[in-house]
Amino acid sequence: MIPRWSLPGPSHFVSRVLGNLREGQNLVLPVPALVPIGIETELERALVHEGWAVSGFMSEDAFPPLDQLFEVLHLEETSGTPRSVARLRQRLSPGQIVLVHGIGIDSWPSWGALLIEYEVASRDVSVFDRPLIIVVVSGVPLDQMPDQAAALRVLPWWGVIGEFDTVLYAYEALRGRGPPNPRLRLVARIIARLALWDFDLVDYLLDVETRQLFDPALVLGQAARSLEYSVALDARWEAGGLQSIDGVEMKHPFLLLAGADGCSELVMRLWAAHAAEILPILELHRRALAQRMLPLLRKPIFLNEEEVQDINDVEIGALAYLARRQKLNASILHDAEKLRRLRNKLAHLVPLDAEEALDRNLFPIAG
Repeated sequence: MIPRWSLPGPSHFVSRVLGNLREGQNLVLPVPALVPIGIETELERALVHEGWAVSGFMSEDAFPPLDQLFEVLHLEETSGTPRSVARLRQRLSPGQIVLVHGIGIDSWPSWGALLIEYEVASRDVSVFDRPLIIVVVSGVPLDQMPDQAAALRVLPWWGVIGEFDTVLYAYEALRGRGPPNPRLRLVARIIARLALWDFDLVDYLLDVETRQLFDPALVLGQAARSLEYSVALDARWEAGGLQSIDGVEMKHPFLLLAGADGCSELVMRLWAAHAAEILPILELHRRALAQRMLPLLRKPIFLNEEEVQDINDVEIGALAYLARRQKLNASILHDAEKLRRLRNKLAHLVPLDAEEALDRNLFPIAG
């Protein structure tokens, strides 16, 4: 199985973090309350790998941020100099990174105020020597984030995970469980469309019987009862219920289960997976069918009173009509009707059933 952080979306997010640090930017990383991907652990690992001196700790709401920084980082002085943001910047080592996580909505206002003041103090230090602070802020609305500044950037966990990430993750997991199977891409695509950005849900769906995936309301209802954190979701980004997937805002599938039109939306997500994987396969079958029919058809070939110049350009429905009209053999008639039926279902936004989509005869065809 591919580690989650090695997938293109998450690894690009880490690259953005590293790039901003190289430019001397302090960072605010807002994440939803439910991000089961271990962001602070991976960031610390990546920073150490890149050669940064990292000091990481979890914030405690009961103590002011400035006091936490001085005490956790052992910056106390015997001279009795009062603590201040300016003094904090002076006491930190050149190029040091302080990574703070566990900051929620209650403690964020005080941390936000400290960062704004620290950003101003950072401007007096060159980009290459500047000690920097990264804070991971969980469950705080994006409209409460500070404005970008000369030494401060906000990188929200928004649009980080794309469909390609979850398809790749699911496909590699499935491929590691058995012999090569041409239907694995379809199964991976269905899982990705149903789970979206939620890798814990992907892991759950990987373990269910494949045919259960064709009843999304049922299988996701079972998942919602099994995955404990689902009860905390609501339709806000900061709560983990809303994300951008490849530029489109989408609700978490568990939220759709409770909505009036939720099940129909889940069916459309299932259809989208079928359309992405099966329509190209039907096109290959169409061309193969046209080649099988060509030597058997009486010439010239007419459709709608126009002569057909190239049988490869004829659509599936028309091929089925020609096969019936010219009374071709039963095998061709059967295959033409099956392709027409599958194509018409997908064209009318209807997902295929498990028997149709997993048909062994549908997939082994060369391009």
